[in-house]
Amino acid sequence: VLQILWLIGIFFYFFCVCYRFLKLKKDLKYHSFSIYGVTKWNQILNEICEKENIKKISLLATTYTSQPCTTGVFQNTIFIPAVILNQCSTEEIRMILRHEVRHNKRKDVSLKTFIQILNCINWFNPLFYIIKNELYAWTELACDEEILCDCSLQQRKAYANMLLYFSREEKISKSIWNIA
Repeated sequence: VLQILWLIGIFFYFFCVCYRFLKLKKDLKYHSFSIYGVTKWNQILNEICEKENIKKISLLATTYTSQPCTTGVFQNTIFIPAVILNQCSTEEIRMILRHEVRHNKRKDVSLKTFIQILNCINWFNPLFYIIKNELYAWTELACDEEILCDCSLQQRKAYANMLLYFSREEKISKSIWNIA
């Protein structure tokens, strides 16, 4: 009886996760557009990818989220909020894109996907929910730390102000599992 309950829980949890993922994918696709005309963003992304020795990452603007984010396990895409496209300085663009490329290099989306699968299997164990939430927070902090390790004090202050801006503008729930 417990095994049947456990399997039903896995199926239900997996169904909910898949539904949220497909809805997010659809919403991002509907609310996103290419930013080929904004060459500064593409140029800086290409420089960072070349320096980090990373294959090309897609770059799209979106009206769906108010924070930059990275999605995709096999084909990575960075989504930039449309409202900030023409508001950021070159240094801010570089910091945003370095952070998102760092998620790609660290394979954070793949890690979060794996943790979500483990959470699906262990849906009954509250420890896995805590681990998942802590892991999500630590991936963000790790990227921030790696970005800031070679920055001046002035750049660190600018980065902190940018993080505060995005934390105030947040609209999407932290529970969306495939965004880094």
